[in-house]
Amino acid sequence: MCGTSTSTPNLNGIATLVKQRHPDWSPAAIKSAIMTTSMITVHDRKPIMNEQLHPANSFMMEANQVNPYKAFDPGLVFHVDHKEYIALLCGMEYKDKDVSLIVGENIQCSKIHSISQSKLNYPTIVLSMKQCVKVNRTVNNVGKAMSTCKLEIDMPDEGMVKVVPNVLKFNKLNEKQS
Repeated sequence: MCGTSTSTPNLNGIATLVKQRHPDWSPAAIKSAIMTTSMITVHDRKPIMNEQLHPANSFMMEANQVNPYKAFDPGLVFHVDHKEYIALLCGMEYKDKDVSLIVGENIQCSKIHSISQSKLNYPTIVLSMKQCVKVNRTVNNVGKAMSTCKLEIDMPDEGMVKVVPNVLKFNKLNEKQS
């Protein structure tokens, strides 16, 4: 844990403020806004230091230093609906009774197309495989109607990523693209 990390109560407060500003956003969209607008530097633009006093990076710090102001207007958000979470729980081999208890409805995982963690429409992708893996992400434009977004990748040198397309052009607000 880094000395400058934001504690859970602060994140809960920030999430509450984002929800107040955007009451139609799902919990996943709020989490996405917080994660994708976080920084790896503190207010004086110096790097956040990890517990060994080395500059931290995205792989060490989950969502880094939260920037509440930017979270109000992230430009893009990743939505995950409750059906995707159920598919994920089934993919993680939870028992039907446990998934049913968690979601408050009768679930039969055998009747659901389960997904792995890498398939969840989440702002980050973490894979530890030595084979080619295809993952898809869908973003929702919550920024300006006419906007262009270019992908930035933060990954170790040992890996290789190909992104298609690497630029998304939006024509309207709330437009979704993958």
